[in-house]
Amino acid sequence: MRIVILGAGVVGVCTAWYLARDGHEVVVLDRNPEAGAEATWGNAGLIAPSQAYSMASPRIWRMVRQSVFTKSGPLKFRMPPERALVPWMLKFLPHCTGAKARELTRKKFLLSMHSLAEFHEIVAQTGIRFNDHISGSTNIFRDDATLRSAWEASEVLREEGLELERLDRDALVGVEPCLGNLGDQLTGGLRSRIDWTGDPALFTRRLLQWLQDKHGVTPLFGKKINALHVDAGRIRHVEVEGGTCSGDAFVLALGSHSAELARTVGVRLPIYPVKGYSVTAPIGTADPRMTGSIIDSSRRLALTRIGSSIRVTFKAEFVGHDATIDRSVFRLPLEYLRGLFPGSLDYDAAHYWSGFRPMTPSGLPIIGRTSYENLYLNTGHGHLGWTMGPGTGKLLSDLIAGREPDLDLAQVTERI
Repeated sequence: MRIVILGAGVVGVCTAWYLARDGHEVVVLDRNPEAGAEATWGNAGLIAPSQAYSMASPRIWRMVRQSVFTKSGPLKFRMPPERALVPWMLKFLPHCTGAKARELTRKKFLLSMHSLAEFHEIVAQTGIRFNDHISGSTNIFRDDATLRSAWEASEVLREEGLELERLDRDALVGVEPCLGNLGDQLTGGLRSRIDWTGDPALFTRRLLQWLQDKHGVTPLFGKKINALHVDAGRIRHVEVEGGTCSGDAFVLALGSHSAELARTVGVRLPIYPVKGYSVTAPIGTADPRMTGSIIDSSRRLALTRIGSSIRVTFKAEFVGHDATIDRSVFRLPLEYLRGLFPGSLDYDAAHYWSGFRPMTPSGLPIIGRTSYENLYLNTGHGHLGWTMGPGTGKLLSDLIAGREPDLDLAQVTERI
């Protein structure tokens, strides 16, 4: 069967991996000149089941209060809100209870752990490297009350088998020596050893090249994807810039742009583009004394060492597909980097990025078949696309092949 995958981010290319292994002829379409050029490029680079917490939770109200009265808050809303945000929020807010947040966190963790196993399998079979290192992740806290609250919130993950260490300040510095530069600001932290760091764009491009060489997967890049076309209840082709691309089946994996393309055939997807930012600064001559990832919840920052660079990711803006960048948003993250890594990073060569996370109201991805029998979905992964990509690709390939998936799709996906 000829299957056309729409989107060459980590989710689309991981889907191509499983479908090509099943013997399908696979074509991967993307508007960019190479794979992994959008949300895949600039994310935190952290494959992290330990961070599978639901964004929809009671703490969202505190985050909103922190953001309404200051530009430095973790969230940003356009006022008046974009029309598309209102129905999305009406679906999101009912999830913001303690019980719902706990259940969604459990589901995201199960999916993330399934995906982590698939990551190991892909790397074992292909031998590709992507500046990767299984160095764990560390959440740091600045007061005992917040640390206790985080430990309590992690109970749902620990019940599902996550091994999480509770560390005091000295132990934190022993794990990540750069934290000593924060002085007595820290009170302790939580550490997971299973989390993996790496360059998501490099992984995606090398995996696609491997698929081209070994399975004849065809990339069609640099072509804007305009619309899907239906005939007799089936998708017949996708309209692209300069022509069309036909197939027996189609997989929609366009991240935050999935909803607009799905609307061309009357499929409504509850996906909102939540804008985020990152700064990636090369390491200079001084050792930054950091090996894995650090999540500073009080500052709403995640830091990761990716090869010879340090990346910091931050912010969640609800402004639609507005690609405008207010350079002032980078001021506080850069100050943070300079305090944590004095003299270690080359800021003149830093790369500044913004992109859109495809967020569903529940935070669960959308995986499965649509009302069209040959149109499938693998999208809506939010900030965990890098973590969940292989797992959701495997689940979708099982569905297409008629195999029993490893997880119950009804339990780990967003309803549409």
